[in-house]
Amino acid sequence: MRKLLLYPIILLVVSCSTGPMGRAYRYLTYVPSDYPKAKAVILLEEGESMIEVKTLSVFHRVHRIIKLFDKSCFDELGDVSISYNRSYESIVSLKAWTIKPDGRVISVNDIYEETVVDLSGVNDVKRKVVVFPGLEEGCIIEYDYTIRSKIPVPRGWIFMNAYPTLLSRFTLIMPEGWAYLYHCKNGTPKERVEEMVSHGGIDWAAFIWEMEDIPPLKEEPYSPPLVDIAPSVYFTPASIFGMNVRMGWRDIAKVLEELYLDRSFRSRKLESFAHFETMGYGDALSKAKKLYSFVQKDIRYVAISLGLGGWLPTPPEEVIDRRYGDCKDKAVLLVNLLRSEGIEAYPVLVRTRDEGLLDEAIPSLQFNHAIVKAVIGGKSYFLDPVHEFLPFGSLMPNCYGIKAFVVGAGERYFEDITVPPAFCNASKVVLVGAVNDHGSLKGKMKMQFSGYRAVLFRSILSRLSEEERFKNFEALLKSYRPEANISNFELSNLGDLDS
Repeated sequence: MRKLLLYPIILLVVSCSTGPMGRAYRYLTYVPSDYPKAKAVILLEEGESMIEVKTLSVFHRVHRIIKLFDKSCFDELGDVSISYNRSYESIVSLKAWTIKPDGRVISVNDIYEETVVDLSGVNDVKRKVVVFPGLEEGCIIEYDYTIRSKIPVPRGWIFMNAYPTLLSRFTLIMPEGWAYLYHCKNGTPKERVEEMVSHGGIDWAAFIWEMEDIPPLKEEPYSPPLVDIAPSVYFTPASIFGMNVRMGWRDIAKVLEELYLDRSFRSRKLESFAHFETMGYGDALSKAKKLYSFVQKDIRYVAISLGLGGWLPTPPEEVIDRRYGDCKDKAVLLVNLLRSEGIEAYPVLVRTRDEGLLDEAIPSLQFNHAIVKAVIGGKSYFLDPVHEFLPFGSLMPNCYGIKAFVVGAGERYFEDITVPPAFCNASKVVLVGAVNDHGSLKGKMKMQFSGYRAVLFRSILSRLSEEERFKNFEALLKSYRPEANISNFELSNLGDLDS
């Protein structure tokens, strides 16, 4: 990890796309000899982050030129998805085109917008989908887009893809008085600095990382996220306008403790509410399960990603009054309800496994989800009140095998969330029957699901009618034995999460 320094400014270098009339034409007849069997080759990919001083925003630009050799890659590369979080990001420019082997250029007109939906509901993540027209073997697709972010931190850059890449480059353009710490993982890209002239009364410099002739990443079942295995570079702020903003994990822990364990969150109204909800429940574990169930089922989850402006939780009383909140709102509410009943509890921030491992070398807000740690009878429980069908003490699969950041636990803020044994997530099928004189088998089949398997089936079946449930299980049975039929069907423990 090194601090980026600014240099005297003497030369202006502007990175911009030349469009379809430019360099992409040079690649029409070019076939890279290093990858003769490649279905496609990324000829050029450029990423760029530029600081906007007046608004403390960052413009993130991405530009790619890809040559398609084989039609078998059309389904995968024929459309491009660009995700952004509308709570703090917006797409300010987007252009794309197909260049035919004979040099004709077809501009992209089909651009769609989707809302990203998960099992928990609709969130703030949107997705622009670009569909390239006129694909044929030997053509080139090119696209260029810019996202404006209110968070003044450059995006990281990954230098490897599923297809070979001839040149991958990332550029960070910063004004004088700004500095970032950066960290390269899984490889060492070439680095250089290009000095730039003064512009708008501010001196600027460009810091560049690039790699050439990058082999494709071979896909394997159950492989780690790309960010954990591919060469990459990441950033965290060190200086803004000459003011030191560099923080260590201890500093971050202190800030988060002030945000998430604000004493003003504790109130007589909240304590009275917790006492009322747990009336008749004697021991601490029973009370904790009752409060967990309330936050889980009675507080509607509205999924909003944890951007810089989204780190401040809503006061628990307000969450109860309006009956909805995001993950941190639900976590902070549950923590305060548990503490009102004398139960030790802490907010916990995590970086889910699908987003890559948390990098302790870069102290920064790398988290994308909030859960709770409760200590009852000397035993620790991690709780996620976001997901409607998670039993008490269980987590979604992407929250296992990661490091948790426990807020308010003193110096021991990192804690491992270990992966449970495989038998905790099981599907058990028992068939008892007899074969009659005609050779047919008639019997009773019992299917039992536990752990995440149960969570998944509950989330699906709870939204279906009785008739739809019957048809779904009949289809499941027929996937094993097409000639099988179900004469009777019973479903039990659908609403009992602890069963």
